[in-house]
Amino acid sequence: MASPNFYNKNTTNIFAVAIENEFHYEDLKENLQNFFKRIGFHCIDESDNRRVFFGQYVAEKRVDFHNKEQSISLHMKPIIRCGYYSGVNLDFDFIISGQCDFTFFNDFVIEDYEDLATYKPARGFKTLLKKAKQALAQEVKAIEQIFANNSEALRVSAKFSNGETIYSRVNKT
Repeated sequence: MASPNFYNKNTTNIFAVAIENEFHYEDLKENLQNFFKRIGFHCIDESDNRRVFFGQYVAEKRVDFHNKEQSISLHMKPIIRCGYYSGVNLDFDFIISGQCDFTFFNDFVIEDYEDLATYKPARGFKTLLKKAKQALAQEVKAIEQIFANNSEALRVSAKFSNGETIYSRVNKT
């Protein structure tokens, strides 16, 4: 499959779905919402307001972790993103945010895996952040399983300087 790039932010594969018409899109959205409800997500229908690779969030889930002075929230939102072709790809956004009652701590926000890998937590946040990372890993497995059951998993085989990308199927195991 050759096409301009998908915008794939957080999933391990590109979960592509060929959309023939608006009814197919609405059916996909409804099916995803039903699957996400089964694993504790709440259905939503809101735009991510991007100018390129526009997306529609279909569900959200928030998990909170607390100790005496600190709290961390993990907020996950699966999204259907439009591509530069007739279909869509499935992805998710997440935010991990922390608050502390001490005046010398600033709140922090982590919105991608790169920031998550390099973030050095302040005193007291290490245990809570470890719990949030574990919860994120579990949720990602469940999210990607739902995506895999409702799409075709692709990977980038070749990328050219003009932006064109060649994708190949990921073998299901």
